[in-house]
Amino acid sequence: MTLQVLVDQAKGLAASLCEDRCSIVDVSAVNDGYGGQTLLRTTILSDIPCMYEAGGDQAVEVAGTVITTTLHRIFMVLSTGTLAIKPDYEIVVAARGDKAALTFENPHLLADSYETLLTVSAKLKI
Repeated sequence: MTLQVLVDQAKGLAASLCEDRCSIVDVSAVNDGYGGQTLLRTTILSDIPCMYEAGGDQAVEVAGTVITTTLHRIFMVLSTGTLAIKPDYEIVVAARGDKAALTFENPHLLADSYETLLTVSAKLKI
């Protein structure tokens, strides 16, 4: 059995463990023709097996109010497409069962990715 066969089998196993599906969406500002801009969302890749979990919290005080940001780690099957994630993209996890769809912004690839799963850190968009 070659190393590539083992890697392919590991990718299949990783995909089977990921109950959720996500899409990678490019978000860009375009002129609206009236002197302003509107956001254009273009799906780059869809139906990616994934799973996610809450990561660390970060609290900042602004004008006497504490604002807390919770980062999430998103694990998705590694591919050329998922490796091309940029910070201006959004990751949209599809609704499943009683869970609503979730949108994550400002994704960053993390160094602890493996041969089969890519790890991304991103902020949940509320």
